[in-house]
Amino acid sequence: MRFELAPVTDVEALLAEWRALYAQAPAKSFFLSPAWMAAWLAGAPSRGLLRVLRGSVGDRPMLLAIIGSTGRRRPPLVGPRCAHLHEFGEEALDAVYIEDNDFLIGPDAPDDARTRALAALADALTDADEIVLRNVRPSLGFAVNELCGVGEWELRRVWTQPTYAVNLDMLRKLGCDYLSSRSSGLRAKVRRARRLYEIRGPIRAKLVQAGDEKARAWRELIDLHQDGWRRRGEAGAFANSALTAFHERFMAANPERCHLFAVDVGDAPLGRLYNFIDDGRVLNYQGGFRFEDDNRLAPGLLTHALAAQYYLEQGFDSYDLLVGEAEYKRRLADQSGVLSTIVLARRDFRARLRDSLRRARELA
Repeated sequence: MRFELAPVTDVEALLAEWRALYAQAPAKSFFLSPAWMAAWLAGAPSRGLLRVLRGSVGDRPMLLAIIGSTGRRRPPLVGPRCAHLHEFGEEALDAVYIEDNDFLIGPDAPDDARTRALAALADALTDADEIVLRNVRPSLGFAVNELCGVGEWELRRVWTQPTYAVNLDMLRKLGCDYLSSRSSGLRAKVRRARRLYEIRGPIRAKLVQAGDEKARAWRELIDLHQDGWRRRGEAGAFANSALTAFHERFMAANPERCHLFAVDVGDAPLGRLYNFIDDGRVLNYQGGFRFEDDNRLAPGLLTHALAAQYYLEQGFDSYDLLVGEAEYKRRLADQSGVLSTIVLARRDFRARLRDSLRRARELA
């Protein structure tokens, strides 16, 4: 394979390349889909540096990857300059949080395409001290291990997180409803919460369809989400205007791939879920719930349980809670895999200096 790392000069041309290769890719990821990448690239910072890694055999494209960096050292002078796979390297912009990350690889690429691409990327990134691979698939993690066996790069950090999902297709084949498939403790908690809410009024759960109603549900989700985090003394995800703008771009361009699921008690909003739809899978990305001091109410668990049952009845294959360790995910779903965040570091004098400073801080 032949590789080239070049600046991104024409976003529309790059997206056309991306669409063509993605259509053929045997291992697709929603977070590498042309829809996601278009919304992501539309938010690129004016001062950042974006480059594209192209891998080909003859004149046949086999692999694509987009590398972002700021070109700055953090902290100044001794800090690393980082290159990021499918991220910009700016914390506020990267809060959209890519998952299931990988190189985009075509169907006829050689088995060791990832290893070759990583080696080519490491050789070409002469201005980077670290390469950050966030939430990558195990297949890319294996390629990293091969790269670190030779050359000037070493494995600096690995952070592994589980992913969680409900196999709706299996439940359907077994003739089970969603709640009966979960633990007795979860069933009891959800049923008790439902009884308590029904004292206030009827519970209504639905997928929001109409444009105006969808816009209102989105605002309600943001308000509920932010209120919930403020109760914990935190800012909440939607305090980040770049993240909010990304999702509003994505929804406007891809309404059919974005679901807003609403649960009300009487006329009052109880829970809102923001879900992506991808080839029979429901990916729950974000939610907002009306929390109260009475911990018997469990608005989040009830909302997710109603959503999982709805999608089961509608014929979807899975209800995916995505990556991240959380008690509610362990209760609502089963572990479905792992994703790793990997940092590769160049062995040089700055790296040795950073290690010395870090050890000094630990001993202080």
